[in-house]
Amino acid sequence: MPLHNFVPGLHGWHVLALGTLTGMVLHTTFVSSIVQYKALPRTTFGHLQSKQFPIYFAICIGLGSFLTYTTFHLKGCRGNVSVWAAATLGALLNYVYVGPETRKYGFLLEGVEKKGGELDAKGKEIKTRFGVFHGVSAL
Repeated sequence: MPLHNFVPGLHGWHVLALGTLTGMVLHTTFVSSIVQYKALPRTTFGHLQSKQFPIYFAICIGLGSFLTYTTFHLKGCRGNVSVWAAATLGALLNYVYVGPETRKYGFLLEGVEKKGGELDAKGKEIKTRFGVFHGVSAL
């Protein structure tokens, strides 16, 4: 039997999940990340973000999957299913591939920068790769 037959008040759970996800995204994007960036040394900020964002994306995947499901089963909302599915897929890609690659190149870049001086060709390549993955993860 489908989940919506077992969950009374699916509309209420849908609104609660939507509010939780919206609040989490807004807080992470516009409050905590900015405060952390301004208050912490860059290496500490990077380490904190590398621990925080896998949890963030896992929660986004869970809530996004639930919202995709509930949107499909609520009357009058089916047009938004593709939006939730795309957002959930983006979070999944960030969790599985883009995030780990960003962390890998971020730590490599940190190691290169600790040596000081000008970046050599390898260091510039690492910085470029980090920038690309970081940019993609922010979409």
